[in-house]
Amino acid sequence: MKRPRSPAQMAASRRNGARSRGPRSALARAASAQNAVKHGLFCARSFAPFELPAPLAALAEELAALAGGRFDALNLIEAALLAGLRLAEATALLERMQAQARAGFVKFETDYGPLVELIPQMTRMARYQRRFRRQRDKALAVLLDLTSTELHTIDS
Repeated sequence: MKRPRSPAQMAASRRNGARSRGPRSALARAASAQNAVKHGLFCARSFAPFELPAPLAALAEELAALAGGRFDALNLIEAALLAGLRLAEATALLERMQAQARAGFVKFETDYGPLVELIPQMTRMARYQRRFRRQRDKALAVLLDLTSTELHTIDS
């Protein structure tokens, strides 16, 4: 049985909720809406097979043949490919930032201001990398589970 919350807990909950309502002005909301698209990693897009790099296009065709035209499997394939492309973009961005940081250590021997700005960006990009890797791996795992389940039912 669930215990009722105390008046102190309810008051603490109201105080916490009052602090976390997001931006209130139109200008702050507009600025906040752009946070996830600054670098283009989260823009809404879908990649047609002809837009994919050659190795990914071959993999997409192989996976589509394995899916046998099933809509759920094709959606998983698209999710895995999109996450893979975003992972590649995030990796390229992070590598460029790391090169800037290495150059910054040499160039700015006394003024580390640019490096101080770059380090949080690198941390965020590494977090995006992990997110895209998880998305790709999860879509592929579900796809493999789906296809292996079908193979077992065909073999039986």
